[in-house]
Amino acid sequence: MVEMKNPIKEADANPGVNHLSMWRTDLAYYWVINCEGRLQDDMHYHDNDDHIFMLLEGECTIRTPHKEFVLKQFDTVLLQSGEPYQLCNTGTGRMLLLGAGNSGSTASPEPACRKFRVTYRSQIRLLRDGAEIYALAR
Repeated sequence: MVEMKNPIKEADANPGVNHLSMWRTDLAYYWVINCEGRLQDDMHYHDNDDHIFMLLEGECTIRTPHKEFVLKQFDTVLLQSGEPYQLCNTGTGRMLLLGAGNSGSTASPEPACRKFRVTYRSQIRLLRDGAEIYALAR
């Protein structure tokens, strides 16, 4: 499969769609979160599914139980499976966040309140301009 899509143009063409499916292969799934200003989701986690997010446009803060990550354009964050997180559009304009995860995962988001009751191993990395600027491993 070879297919080219522009995530920004896809979001422009589908302004009312908050979760735009981009590609799915046997191993990975790619999507764009298209979120209006000052919105956030609930703290949650995914079992059996690592997530990578790259900020394409706007402002984004990713909150975990340990730290807040303020992303700038093209910053990339890796959230290991089981790590609770919350996505927040901290700006007044649109936020576009490119996401990637495990295609085979059937895990849906779980409320983080369940996760706080157990001990878990987590790993988070923040990349800026291709260099790791923060890493947390528990």
